[in-house]
Amino acid sequence: MRPETILVPVDESRASMQALRRAVGLAKRVGARMRIFHALVHRSDRRHADEHRLEWLDRVGEQARDLDVDYISHDEPSVFEGIAHVCEETRADLIVMGTHGGGFLASSVAETLVRRAPCNVMVCRSDASGDWPASAATILVPVDHSDNALRAAQYARELVDERDRLAFLHVVSTPDHPDVHGSEVPAPLGADPELEARIVRRTRNWLDDRDADVTAVEGDVVASILDHAQLRNAGLVVMGTKGLTGLTRLVIGSVTERITGMCEVPVLTVR
Repeated sequence: MRPETILVPVDESRASMQALRRAVGLAKRVGARMRIFHALVHRSDRRHADEHRLEWLDRVGEQARDLDVDYISHDEPSVFEGIAHVCEETRADLIVMGTHGGGFLASSVAETLVRRAPCNVMVCRSDASGDWPASAATILVPVDHSDNALRAAQYARELVDERDRLAFLHVVSTPDHPDVHGSEVPAPLGADPELEARIVRRTRNWLDDRDADVTAVEGDVVASILDHAQLRNAGLVVMGTKGLTGLTRLVIGSVTERITGMCEVPVLTVR
């Protein structure tokens, strides 16, 4: 289940270098091939394709001396279509990309990839903190006992080594409105002193790991995950996603998508 081919879309931004550096470290860690993709979305870019190739391969050359690295460029009608096309062409099973970098890898492209890419996606902000996978870190996996969350947990296990710590977080959503009589609804964990312990036991059974590092908290789901990632000094957050689109996404929203855009460390979404 660990990634075998990592695709890194790049532009001229700082975010690209952040993603590229982490992709190199991850490829070394899991023994994956790496493909660097530059979309030629402007006709004039064709004249500079060879320059781009030499530039990007030079940037990763020393870092990725033992890696199988290719540079790919294409004329594409849009950045997303280019990435999706090359992902299918190279049979990539993980995309690592930067966002908020000021280039074509804007947040809208990252959001589209998280929803629609044919494989898993790891998004790195240009100002992402930490240095994982170059150094050890806590890998945080929010879980809700769904099949998507279980896939994320299994994938996270493939990425960690003996130096890392794998931590699981279950968030009990706190009611944000009074009951029909106008009284405040008691917080779930406060109303039932045994609930936290039961959630931890159930999660460990669900993970088939009685020693798993599991924490149960209550509150807003997005805020709790972001706060816990900071509290645990996480180097990576791994989350399952349904890839919601259209009306379903508008009605339900996507916790994963919001975490991807707001988290201070890289977020890896698992389909």
